[in-house]
Amino acid sequence: MEDLDTLLMLLENPTRRRILSRLTTEAHYPLQLAKELKLSPQAVMKHLDVLERYGFVRCTKEQSNMGPARKFYFATKRLWVRLDVAPNLFEARFEEIPLAQHLEVEPSLQDLGVEQLRQIHERIKKLNRRLSDLEKAVSDLLLIKEKELRKARSIIRTLSDSYEEREVMHYVISHDGFTLTEVSEALGIREELLRGILSKLQEIGLIEKKEVD
Repeated sequence: MEDLDTLLMLLENPTRRRILSRLTTEAHYPLQLAKELKLSPQAVMKHLDVLERYGFVRCTKEQSNMGPARKFYFATKRLWVRLDVAPNLFEARFEEIPLAQHLEVEPSLQDLGVEQLRQIHERIKKLNRRLSDLEKAVSDLLLIKEKELRKARSIIRTLSDSYEEREVMHYVISHDGFTLTEVSEALGIREELLRGILSKLQEIGLIEKKEVD
């Protein structure tokens, strides 16, 4: 995956999301997907090609007694996406989820049955409750963060008449660390002008020199 814009471009398409949803349950042949989603095989293949190009799916071939080997596709990407939007807050990010070492080996299916499936169901319910609790905690923290940013916005208005300076101040107080290039690209400010603004912020004690990587 290259960047957030590429990711959002891929996932904004509802058909691609429906295809991914199907592939997370089990591998599918393109013709299966076309039938289930009521699409033409050509349309399905177009979406599968895009998803495969960016690593969301992979395909393999399965020998058939009825004719040539057939391709079937399965989901592969692990990531999370966050968009935090509020009157005083906007943050968008995504992160690939590394596969833990103990999950790299598939469990043996020997002697698995309905009882094991029931136990899995119970564990998933517990995991869902834990995830829900974490999401509630994140929501609470975001409300607190927005409140702090709202206060910061009021203070920043009094510190400078320059729009660019105010934008840079908003950026630096919202980020734990940053580079000159990151700020320049995010705000569309030339690095030469940005250096002057950051130097001024260092002089008034808002940031330390070591904060600018």
